[in-house]
Amino acid sequence: MRYRLTEESSPLLADAGIFMRKLNLFVSVSLMLFVLFAIMQSTTIMQSIDAAMLLTLRTDDISIPRGTSWLLPLMSFLTYFGDVEALALVCLVVLLLLLLYGRKDEILLFVFAALGGIVLTFAMKAGFARPRPTIVQPLAIVTSYSFPSGHASITAAVYVPVLLILRRRFSRASVLLTLSILLFLLLIGFSRIYLGVHYASDVLAGWAIIASWLGVCVSVIGRVR
Repeated sequence: MRYRLTEESSPLLADAGIFMRKLNLFVSVSLMLFVLFAIMQSTTIMQSIDAAMLLTLRTDDISIPRGTSWLLPLMSFLTYFGDVEALALVCLVVLLLLLLYGRKDEILLFVFAALGGIVLTFAMKAGFARPRPTIVQPLAIVTSYSFPSGHASITAAVYVPVLLILRRRFSRASVLLTLSILLFLLLIGFSRIYLGVHYASDVLAGWAIIASWLGVCVSVIGRVR
């Protein structure tokens, strides 16, 4: 009589099953959030909230942001890490290190997450074609559409896989690594709103769609290991 492994007979399979169910739930919730922002971004209520957020970050002169003298240079510095040049350099360095020292699944995760995140972002931008904010003077040069935020989505698609790989290799520092990189991503997203080049809904939608995509990447690559 052949013995068949099931979740009931194998704790390891049970743990894997629980993980996959949680992952599927995460993907579903993230995708639903993106759909919600995609629907709401053209409504009066969301436009009012977005406008209020931008105006809150400006003085009576809408060309001048609130905050101390060092805050604007800091936001400009942080937003640079989501620029094409910075991301290209990070991707090149990470990919070289993974090719030298990484595992196959780590390389696959990074490549598919980053490339898929870029494709998704620009496809969504072209599809929604939301104009950039005009209610305040932008403090950075922008050329593409607004929804979703590429700085929010693509930085997440690049840096979160790096975080997952680092957590595996430095498990004792996993909490510190997670908090540091998530804070870094939050600040990059906030910098886009502070500089007046994105609405808050653009940034939140960027995070939501990439969270869903990363969940898919982890699920698929985990199955083909």
